[in-house]
Amino acid sequence: MIFSATHTTTYRYENPVFLEPQTIRLKPRTNGMQQLLNFTIDISPHPAGLTECRDLDGNMEHVAWFNGMTDCFVVTVNSKVVTFCTNPFAFLLKEEATRLPLSREGRCLSTVKPYLSDTTEPEVATFSNQIAAEANWDTLTFLQLLNERLYATCVVILREEGPPYEPSKTLRERRGACRDLTWLFMACCRSQGIGSRFVSGYHEGFPNSKNYLHAWAEVYLPGAGWKGFDPTVGLAIADRHVALAAGPRADSAAPVSGSFRGEGKSMMVSNLELSVTAS
Repeated sequence: MIFSATHTTTYRYENPVFLEPQTIRLKPRTNGMQQLLNFTIDISPHPAGLTECRDLDGNMEHVAWFNGMTDCFVVTVNSKVVTFCTNPFAFLLKEEATRLPLSREGRCLSTVKPYLSDTTEPEVATFSNQIAAEANWDTLTFLQLLNERLYATCVVILREEGPPYEPSKTLRERRGACRDLTWLFMACCRSQGIGSRFVSGYHEGFPNSKNYLHAWAEVYLPGAGWKGFDPTVGLAIADRHVALAAGPRADSAAPVSGSFRGEGKSMMVSNLELSVTAS
């Protein structure tokens, strides 16, 4: 599939403010799942400086810094991406990764530890264990059942701002935005020793529906690497998603992060124009 996107994020401030350095994570990855063909970024006000770097999770970040005051901050990116993966299960797990809960030792534990949780809310742990038992403690069956169960039993709502709800709240209310379902999915996986991270990006969308930035989860499976699951649509990630950034928490994959100096309220508006064609 070929994705062409124009994504504009606008922040308006009640009074002029001074922008501290802003980190922008809107450049799509290039890896075995997708390839970035074209990319441009436009920032207003024009930054005093702009640099590009790769973070610990392999995300490409733009960091912009500014002079002077402004009442508006706008980031517009244009990207064109081709996605390749048609079979998300074309891998062979290592034997130690086939049964739950996963155990980690030595170097593997230190590497995956940021993507695990020290504690899990009791009701979330109980729910995770119920799904694992249904799956006969088989790792891949658990991931598919969990993904499908959240898709089938949770109502998806639009909630453009704010951090993800606590997993127990989403589980109890059976409703949430894509990031809420993702955070719950991750908590269930971490409860079984499966390292997981939060992904922001684009989904092909639905006919006659407005496009929004999307979120899903990736889990680390020895022998397979990072593999994506989207509980909002109940599918494993293949060629109908484009990943922008990933991290152990939602804020580490935020499209724009930074602060400002000044008084008054701020408002954020995002607009995504997306076209998807067969490659």
